Amino acid sequence: MIAVRRRLVAVFFMLLCSRLWADEGSAWVERYTQAMKAQDSAALAELIANQATVVVTLTLGPQEAPMVVTLTRAEYLQQQKALWRFAAGQTIVISDVQQTVGDEGLSLSLHQKEAYQLFGQTFQQESDIVLTLQRFQGRYQVAHIRTRSRQW
Repeated sequence: MIAVRRRLVAVFFMLLCSRLWADEGSAWVERYTQAMKAQDSAALAELIANQATVVVTLTLGPQEAPMVVTLTRAEYLQQQKALWRFAAGQTIVISDVQQTVGDEGLSLSLHQKEAYQLFGQTFQQESDIVLTLQRFQGRYQVAHIRTRSRQW
């Protein structure tokens, strides 16, 4: 009887933690979407841990080999800020959000479509992004970003 109670308590605790993670993940995606659409550098910076790593795999055309670039948080934020400053007519759509809980924390995967004009050219970009959230200084922030992007 005690073993059954312990098992029930463990299952309840797992369900509760999963629900808390899901709530946190949904809230984080909402804040990310708002920051991107509003082009709010400060809000985006709040979502990403100081020690975060960003790995971008970018394909520019069907004949070109993908480029893999690793960025620090500061470099990633600077790239985003520069795009927002110089690009016009930027649209962004985020879809296919999925969440999983793993050893490293909460993993969010999403699909992001962007369109913008930069220096007189129109660009389209689709990205599959995986974000790992961990708790830093009492709040959940991104520890790792992995993105596979195609731009044309």
